[in-house]
Amino acid sequence: MRALEWLRPFVETMAWDYCIVWQFGNDPSRYIEWIGCCCNGSSPSVCRNVKEEIDATKHQLSSLCRDTYIKHSVNSNACKKLANTPFHLPLYSGIHGEVAMSGQPSWNHDSIGTQVLIPVNGGMIELYVSKHVIRDQEMIEALMTQFNIFSQHIEQLKTEGSPNSSNPSSLVTGGSTHVSPTQSIDTQINLLGHAISEEPKITHKTGKDQYQSKNLVTERKRRNRIKDGLFALRALVPKISKMDRASIIGDAIDYIKELQANVQELKEELERLEEDDSESHLDEMEVQVEVHQIGTKDLLLKLVCGEQRGGFQRIIETVNALGLQVLDVNVTTCYGKVLNILKVEAKGKDFAAKNLKDSLVDGLMPRTFDDNPHKA
Repeated sequence: MRALEWLRPFVETMAWDYCIVWQFGNDPSRYIEWIGCCCNGSSPSVCRNVKEEIDATKHQLSSLCRDTYIKHSVNSNACKKLANTPFHLPLYSGIHGEVAMSGQPSWNHDSIGTQVLIPVNGGMIELYVSKHVIRDQEMIEALMTQFNIFSQHIEQLKTEGSPNSSNPSSLVTGGSTHVSPTQSIDTQINLLGHAISEEPKITHKTGKDQYQSKNLVTERKRRNRIKDGLFALRALVPKISKMDRASIIGDAIDYIKELQANVQELKEELERLEEDDSESHLDEMEVQVEVHQIGTKDLLLKLVCGEQRGGFQRIIETVNALGLQVLDVNVTTCYGKVLNILKVEAKGKDFAAKNLKDSLVDGLMPRTFDDNPHKA
């Protein structure tokens, strides 16, 4: 393929161990698929006596490198890494998905080498070398320009109805021009520079490209929503063990369980308090009564009872039921108790203080008052 022909000088000069061309799948927001590769295992400095090695292992197809430009066995670290690379990669996680979503190239260093991912129209280019290489922005821009020019040229051929465009929707599946293994590296580099210097033609996006772009934007928005949700969740949970997605969700679940346990404890405590209130209700209803005669028909009543709803109304009703007229009232509350001081006047009959006290106590008790407030 033309894409691999342009990339082969990078591995033949031993600057990079291997290059991989990836293409977006049928749903570009979900996965990318392997199109082809080239590795330095096929260069003369690495691969010697290729024919003898293939003859010795031709019964084991799995021992051949995936780079089929020059058939050779898996004789280098690059060949081994290519053999362990899957043919399809999901875009839900990992550096490949981040590059596909952002559309920005990635130049990463790890403990054993350098990995470069360059997004292009319809897919991405991956380069790897087992050493640290300083970021080369010119190389990235050159590759992106070259592949985008080629993609636009293919789309131009489709617009003009040229029969030479085998698959104009993607740069990595364009027509192939065979390049001899003996072609000089300088010639290929000059070809690359010449293609870069060409002025790109203005073309319209095909329907498939628009569909791919729409899916990528939708997936990017979905990822951003998930990320924003995780940030909000992390802000709500007081205890976060780690900052990765699984730990945040796990800590949130533990926090919710802890809150549910606290709610259950509070409910049980509330039930106990209600039971205690119901048990002490009768004690609160106990009334202390004092009766003092201050005149011929004037009496001073002091009633101490628990603070409760409707208590004062019950006192007034009981006093009226006993034939007493209320002249003055003073009510004081303290520590859950209510002191009621009433100045009353007897209507037409005399009351003994003790008898009046007993009548008031009987009339103010709940069962007596509920059954018959006029019993006294």
